[in-house]
Amino acid sequence: MPKMIFAIVFDFGIILSIALMAGIANKRIDVIAYTPLYPLLRFVDSYVFIKGFWNIIVMRRTSSDWNSVRRYTQTAGGR
Repeated sequence: MPKMIFAIVFDFGIILSIALMAGIANKRIDVIAYTPLYPLLRFVDSYVFIKGFWNIIVMRRTSSDWNSVRRYTQTAGGR
């Protein structure tokens, strides 16, 4: 278990150092302030990726909603 704790601390240290460099270089304190949320966002991003991968690749479901334009339909009475 100590190896897992070391890995988590090391990973967060890398994220923190990159966020500090980016925040200081761009003079943005919000980048540094939101650093603790980055690991949470990683889990959210992983969930979205795995769900999409499962639906598209494994289950072979396709959705063309993003690739098509919905048109207005005309009624018999005019506009």
